[in-house]
Amino acid sequence: MNWAQISIMSLIMQTHQIATTHFDSMNEAGVKALEYSHQQSEYYEYGGVIVQGPDGKFTFSDPVTDYAGDHVGVDQDPEHYPKDVKIVAGYHSHACLPHTHVPAVLSPDDLSNARTLNKPEYMLDMCTGDVHYWAPGDPTEMVEYEQVAKGKIVGHVAVSGKELESK
Repeated sequence: MNWAQISIMSLIMQTHQIATTHFDSMNEAGVKALEYSHQQSEYYEYGGVIVQGPDGKFTFSDPVTDYAGDHVGVDQDPEHYPKDVKIVAGYHSHACLPHTHVPAVLSPDDLSNARTLNKPEYMLDMCTGDVHYWAPGDPTEMVEYEQVAKGKIVGHVAVSGKELESK
């Protein structure tokens, strides 16, 4: 492989894939992204981004995972997505591990990431199936010296609700 081929492969690998199904609203895309994430695994957190195309329709990136039950790193660098889309929100799931974290709230890290990127976040509580939406500026609360948010429930995904054991 020559340098030109390696460079092209590098660019291809850096561009995240987005779903081909398009939605009229960001909420629809967020709920569908989290439903698709849950289908990947109920043991690990998955996440990605919601994007808006030039036609005004919304879709989502393929979900990624760090194979952990309590965190996932999502690449939100716009340079790594197709040029004709705009990242408008993030999404991620919370595995049903109530012994290690609170699946029904957005964590301090979730809130910090949303604020830093100035983008809303969708989160799936895999204990209940509720899809929570929170945007910077929305209400938060203090729980044991940490700021968290319940957000607004904007949808529901069918889940087993089974409490998992931490691995």
